[in-house]
Amino acid sequence: MNSSSKKPCFNNQVLPSITTIVRRLNVENCCWNTALFYVFGGEESYGYMGVDSVRDKDANAAVLMFCELAADLKSRGISFQEHIDSIYLRYGYNTEGVLNLYYEGASGAAKINAILKSYRDNTPKAFGDIQVTGFKDFGTEDIYDDDNELIPKQDFYFLELDNGYSFAVRGSGTEPKIKFYIFAQEDVAQPGDLESAKVKAKESLAELQSLIESDARQRAL
Repeated sequence: MNSSSKKPCFNNQVLPSITTIVRRLNVENCCWNTALFYVFGGEESYGYMGVDSVRDKDANAAVLMFCELAADLKSRGISFQEHIDSIYLRYGYNTEGVLNLYYEGASGAAKINAILKSYRDNTPKAFGDIQVTGFKDFGTEDIYDDDNELIPKQDFYFLELDNGYSFAVRGSGTEPKIKFYIFAQEDVAQPGDLESAKVKAKESLAELQSLIESDARQRAL
């Protein structure tokens, strides 16, 4: 990060879509002068923009960054797994799952809209024994990023759960489906806890995904 008093260009609030992130960089004229610079940007899915010189999700840029990391790790005698496990030990184990529910045709579009509308009108309170502790509606609420800029409105929801997990919901703009991005997080107090944390997250994620799917299919009726 910039060690001077000049403000770097960053947002802790995740913006829905890479397009919005790029638009924000263009507005700020980020990275084209020495006062501002770009670190990385990620959306609610796997979309990731790692360099400001390629302002989109781009596989070519990702491969170059991966090769650069591989060269650095090899020079230090560290494997990819050892490297990522060191990150988990520092910040906790994090993983995610994606649930796609497909509904074809006009009747399918109506079902997708019914699910999205029901999340807004009848917000989920729990999934099994897991309680919903937070709900953000990016379509009706005025939600600002950390630079006090209003995030564009869209049918996108973010739910926080009492087990430390969370998930995002949105319809696809290109396919006949509704998408649920489920984020798992487990604390890791010491190295010996990491493998059990991975197992617990995998099992909990599968259970939560099943509960979310069952709830969504009921909302589509």
